[in-house]
Amino acid sequence: MWQGSQVAGEAVPQIDVGGFDSVDSSSSPERFASWMDHQRAQVDDRLLVSLDLNPDDVVLDIGCGTGIDLDAVSSRTRRAVGIDLSEAMVNAAKERAATGKFVLAVADGQRLPFPPASFDAVSSRAVLVHTPQPELTVAEMRRVLKPGGRAVLSEPDHGSHIVATSELDVFERVRLHRRTTFRNPLIGRSLVELSRRAGLTVTNCRAFPIVHRSLDAARAAGGPFGVAVDAAVAAGAISVAEAERYNESLLALDRHNSFFFAAMSVRITATAR
Repeated sequence: MWQGSQVAGEAVPQIDVGGFDSVDSSSSPERFASWMDHQRAQVDDRLLVSLDLNPDDVVLDIGCGTGIDLDAVSSRTRRAVGIDLSEAMVNAAKERAATGKFVLAVADGQRLPFPPASFDAVSSRAVLVHTPQPELTVAEMRRVLKPGGRAVLSEPDHGSHIVATSELDVFERVRLHRRTTFRNPLIGRSLVELSRRAGLTVTNCRAFPIVHRSLDAARAAGGPFGVAVDAAVAAGAISVAEAERYNESLLALDRHNSFFFAAMSVRITATAR
């Protein structure tokens, strides 16, 4: 009987990373918060550099999650404001904001509760991939920005995944099934056009590789392993036997320090006209 993918440990909880649009209705919102804390603590400060922050800036973070980015922004600006669709995430961020360094609210990025021209800079990280109408969120970013204000959007592209495995056909089917769990799995490649349509002027566009040389790290990051394999089996995208062969191929490579997984993240910087 298929027992599901084995996880080496639970220091980093495995979650369905396509479920961030329904955190509060999940069986364990705290696992999403723990996962986000771990993931955002692993990234560097490229977002802060891209925002080009000034001490007098008022900055909005859409989809602030547990507040890690906000915490960094608030140390460099006059005021930082964070919103998230999930009450559980906002509550987690409030614990981080015990010193009152930033303002938090439960709100939808598609309908921001702020007047026009309220912010000097706006950022969002891995939000549009889960958003029903991402064009509305980008238009709202433009609306609340002051003239000349900066927007930074960072999104994954789930069509860019590659992995070393002898079971390439199985991997492709796992990867394709996993894409169905996101509202906008290929949103990364659309950021430039979304921004243009919203009236933003794109000033910089970069793609950054995400590379994992450890199966545990790739699985914990939510790639096409572990939970994604179990979901593909449950949906009939792959068979139990194929899942076992795929997992064993990954474990064999990992044992020989030959595991390799890569994907791309896209980040753009834009200004309000």
